Amino acid sequence: MTDKHNQSFFGQKVGIIVKSNKKNEPFLYFHCIRKKENGIWEKPSLNEGKIVKFNICEIIEMLFVLSQKKTEWSTIHIFNNETTKISIKKHETDQAFWINIGKYNRLLKYPQSEFLKRLFEHILQEKIEFATTSLPNSSTINDYH
Repeated sequence: MTDKHNQSFFGQKVGIIVKSNKKNEPFLYFHCIRKKENGIWEKPSLNEGKIVKFNICEIIEMLFVLSQKKTEWSTIHIFNNETTKISIKKHETDQAFWINIGKYNRLLKYPQSEFLKRLFEHILQEKIEFATTSLPNSSTINDYH
């Protein structure tokens, strides 16, 4: 296992970069970027694009859709008075999914959809193991006896 993950899923016009900076943090980020009208991609290094943070339960919800146990999931994030609609939806095609984050829409086809599913499964296992534990101290240990 590794402490962090950084994986890009690019299409012709929109890219989604999945980042898990530390396995002991109970969340991961999606950084969405798009190709501008002039043909140049937005640059994450210049804080361009859209970043959203997903907690463990939201990762599970998206994984449920990617595992085809549910056809769609949606939520709304509010950060700095900005509202972002987020959804993941099964496409009519087998193993293809629409990921919509505000104005960033990306169709993930197989094998990228399968890779994202497996990455989520792996990251989720790490998050459950490392982000839900704490170091016991003497006062908390005594509380359980």
